[in-house]
Amino acid sequence: PNARCVEAKCELMAQMYSALRTGPHELLETFKKVGGFSCIFCLLESPVEGLRLTGIKLLGLTLGSSSKSTATFKRICGFDVLCACLIRYQTTMSICTRLLSLAVGLYSSQEKPPVGKAPRSWIPWASSRTSNPRLPQHPLRGGSATTSYDPVLVHPKVVHVLLLLLQHADRGEDCELRLQILSDLILLLSPDNIDRLWEHGSMLDWIVSFAQHPGTQKRVVSLLHTILQRITLHDISRRLSNIDKLRTTMGKEMLLRFVEIILDWFDEHPVLPPEQSGDIVRHLVGIFRHIELILPAHVCMRVLTLINDLAYENNADIRGKMKSAGLFDLRDNIIIHILRGGISHSATAFFVYNYHFQSIASQPKFRDQNHGLAYLLHIFLGSADDPTLSLATLYILRYVFGVVDENKRILHRFIEDPQVIEKFYDLPALDEAESQYHHRAARMVAEDAHMSGLLQPFVSWFFSAQRAAQRSEIAARIHKVIGPCNAKHNSAVEKAMTKFSRKVKERSEKQAKENAQIRSKILEAQEQMDELLKEAASACSQVEQAMRTGASHRKGRGAVVWRDMSGSIRSVLDALDEEEQKQEAARAGA
Repeated sequence: PNARCVEAKCELMAQMYSALRTGPHELLETFKKVGGFSCIFCLLESPVEGLRLTGIKLLGLTLGSSSKSTATFKRICGFDVLCACLIRYQTTMSICTRLLSLAVGLYSSQEKPPVGKAPRSWIPWASSRTSNPRLPQHPLRGGSATTSYDPVLVHPKVVHVLLLLLQHADRGEDCELRLQILSDLILLLSPDNIDRLWEHGSMLDWIVSFAQHPGTQKRVVSLLHTILQRITLHDISRRLSNIDKLRTTMGKEMLLRFVEIILDWFDEHPVLPPEQSGDIVRHLVGIFRHIELILPAHVCMRVLTLINDLAYENNADIRGKMKSAGLFDLRDNIIIHILRGGISHSATAFFVYNYHFQSIASQPKFRDQNHGLAYLLHIFLGSADDPTLSLATLYILRYVFGVVDENKRILHRFIEDPQVIEKFYDLPALDEAESQYHHRAARMVAEDAHMSGLLQPFVSWFFSAQRAAQRSEIAARIHKVIGPCNAKHNSAVEKAMTKFSRKVKERSEKQAKENAQIRSKILEAQEQMDELLKEAASACSQVEQAMRTGASHRKGRGAVVWRDMSGSIRSVLDALDEEEQKQEAARAGA
């Protein structure tokens, strides 16, 4: 009986949806006036999935009826209430499919769902048309359910609801569900839809929260990273970008992966589109600013390599934009930070071994303003116990920087000692065959038997006990230069981290305030639902009482009528008996 009752309820609500959708507009307006959203929330709160599915369809129909309805729903934090209702129960493919359909406006009363044109984009995959078999066919739209079209995200906040439901679907069997729905979402990420997602909420926050959730499987995280890459690449090509928010939304691990995602793309696509190049470069500076203070050396190395590749692969106009935006200054700051040991000694060694210093050997800023040569000499002086680092640093000083006249002048000023300078430049110049070493990392050069044979005599001589006084004098001169630089740098780092901490705190407070408002709206909606249910229960009780009273009245009335009828019948029967007796007496007398 319960199963038949539930089935009957679902069928009744389905008929109601059909009547509201195909009937006159006044009927839907009447439904909204008698508490449309509260009625829908009651359905969404039901433990019966069929009623929840119909509730989602009714919600789409109500939201699509007018812009005023959508504005009212947003004002009462309706999408958060929607999530609070659905998250209580198991997330199924049917629920997710209905939500996807709701997001693209398939349940509106319009003849066709909103369909956008595929805009041109600098990102190749952003211009492809969408074919999504899990988006059901619109009831009044002809054609196949798998017809390719460009759906418009009419209700972007539904994507947030969907991600929250998938995020809390922690059971292992829900992994395939997550993968399928996230794949569908990727198909919806056209440039127009990404703009809509940014306008109606921080998609970055939604994805990061999901990816950092403890129960998220690796395959799911991979799809989330794909979504993150797409929305980020599109966002950095706009004049006004949301990327500045990333530092106050991501933990160190997620920030690391985020930067690697960006690097992965530009490693394969270093040529920038001319029209968007200025915005892209400017936002890359925002992404990579102070990254050396947070992320490990190998990521900083990739950032430096990317900047050099962008400069090499693009034309002079784009290189000018890179310079004016401060991308080259950022590169120099990262290099100096690593050379001064700002990350760690091992990170500095890793950098010296692997970075191609030829790209900055002739740069005046590295030489004069940032005192890069002083830091390289400082590293060489401290490498007595690390033969490989000694050889690598000596190779960089002698054969990369030492061949430039301006660099020679700086090296002479720091070293001063005539004997050391003479020995330094007595190292044989590389012939044409040996010039191949300029295209190899310093570690490979240091480990090469031929080059180590050329450099090792100077290293042994310089680090001998007899040269201790000369090394101390050179170190003192270097310290006079890098000491104030380090103090200035430390002060700048402290200010940057203080500013970062303040932004994190401000954003946390803002989010806490927004969450409190949402909780208040959810409680208010819950109270309205409870009141509606109480009114419905009271109305049902009154109807039942009226039915019982009517039944009792009819029963009493029937008894009176039956009594009266019984008396009449009895009188008639008595009269008939009496007449029959008279007739028998008459016949007997005859």
